[in-house]
Amino acid sequence: MTRVVFNLIFVFIGISVINNARAQEIIDEGTCGTNLTWVLTNDSVLTISGSGEMDDYPDFGDRPWNAIDTKIKTIIIADGVSTIGQNAFAYCFNLISTDIPDSVEKIGKKAFFNCTNLISVEIPSAISVIEDLTFSECSSLASIKIPDAVVTIAEGAFSFCRSLTSVEISNSVEFIGNQAFAFCNIASAEIPSAVNYIGSNVFAGCLDLTTINVDINNPIYSSRDGLLYSKLQDILICCPCGQTGAIVIPNSVNTIGEFAFSGCSKLTSIVIPNTVNTIGEGAFYGCNGLLSIKIPNTVNSISAKTFAHCSGLTEIELPNTINAIKTEAFSNCHSLTSIEIPDAVNTIGRYAFCDCRSLETIKIPNTTVIDWGVFLRCNSLKSIVVPNAVTTIKFLAFSGCSGLNTIEIQDNVSTIENYAFENCRNVNTIISHAVAPPTVYGSTFLNVPVTAHVIVPCSSVVAYQTTVYWRDFTYFGPCVGGISETIQNKKNNIYPNPVKDKFFIECEESYHTVKLYDVLGKNVLSQTANGKTEINISHLPKGIYSVHILFDGKVIESSKVVKL
Repeated sequence: MTRVVFNLIFVFIGISVINNARAQEIIDEGTCGTNLTWVLTNDSVLTISGSGEMDDYPDFGDRPWNAIDTKIKTIIIADGVSTIGQNAFAYCFNLISTDIPDSVEKIGKKAFFNCTNLISVEIPSAISVIEDLTFSECSSLASIKIPDAVVTIAEGAFSFCRSLTSVEISNSVEFIGNQAFAFCNIASAEIPSAVNYIGSNVFAGCLDLTTINVDINNPIYSSRDGLLYSKLQDILICCPCGQTGAIVIPNSVNTIGEFAFSGCSKLTSIVIPNTVNTIGEGAFYGCNGLLSIKIPNTVNSISAKTFAHCSGLTEIELPNTINAIKTEAFSNCHSLTSIEIPDAVNTIGRYAFCDCRSLETIKIPNTTVIDWGVFLRCNSLKSIVVPNAVTTIKFLAFSGCSGLNTIEIQDNVSTIENYAFENCRNVNTIISHAVAPPTVYGSTFLNVPVTAHVIVPCSSVVAYQTTVYWRDFTYFGPCVGGISETIQNKKNNIYPNPVKDKFFIECEESYHTVKLYDVLGKNVLSQTANGKTEINISHLPKGIYSVHILFDGKVIESSKVVKL
């Protein structure tokens, strides 16, 4: 009797399963590995069955279900499947849930990349490596638990999981790759004792992250006041983006790591001690709330992108020890109005001050080259003087400096590359002290008014007027025989220069005559100087003026002042 009842139950269950299977229409099916098959049914469930490894798909477009991946809402992987292939379920935007068995030992790179509706996932216990970008951009994923077998969390594994508020990292983890949790929504991070490598920008863009805590037994890393340091706290590795107010870096620190304060937009002040001798690339990138900062004289280089996109920065103090300002060091510092570049600087990298649109004055140091886009779109610059050491002004160097009125080039410049002064639409004066016309190209002065006054050495006027592209300008004059020639061993001091309203002349001899000439050669001011004499030029328009100092009716010295 009992056997009959069990037989009836078995038959009933079998009939139910068959009927249920028939109720779900198969949309498509195929193979995805040597011993694996897949079926997508009309209830939006993708089922992977069989045993062994799933194929990798380096190009996600090669997946067998690629044409119908928007229909997938649930993925069921049967026990026996040992791997999930590279890109297997990437861009399955409508995927909500997945069931991964413990038989899976490897999940390939980008396997669930950009599954924007995936709410949760349980990583199998046998996984030892979470590969590059595996769950990146799973923007609905709220929490994750790293299982005990995981040793490596690779680059960008959970990056841009913007709903991710909770991460539990197991004690087995030794390696956390670059940007592993970048742009997540976590508030705190716990670094276990076994971690021996933390990449760059691991927590970049985690705007709510206020604290990083390191297990006290970790031999490589430590934490202090929520910031991540090396064990000896001589390297500051990461300040969480959620930190606010002021930060005073401890005296134990000699190195500020790459992108250490990147994205810390809520910080208003950072004090750097004179124990620091190295500031890494992008160290303060995007610190929008930072208003001012002083670099100690123990530092000799401003690394690439160090202060890039510090849009609130209005003041920075650079020591005389600085000899290099590297690529994009101050790019997009929109509020920076002036900066004093130390005389020791011999290198300014490409785009170093690009888009510093409030920068009004700049003294260019004696570098030999003004590199690509160094002052690109510095709209508030009114005048520039290219120093004697410069031989080449490169591509886009001053392009888009729409407020620029006056360009002065010293006599060693031999080449001005394409687009160097493109779209400097308000230039009205170009002064070149070079006897031989510098080589220029068809787009060097693109959209610079051809009516700008070009002032060149008197002996070179014809050469400029007949040299290709220079000859496109319509007005040459007056020549600069007096303006470009200054008597050696000057005995008289003129300061300040540039000047807003007045400057002073200290004459060694009594009763000199001072005469000012504008760029057209017109005498605009004459005055007697006796000892220290104030020269008031507040009534004169902005521009460059030639100052002639005469004694007994003869010019004994010539110089220039810039009226701001």
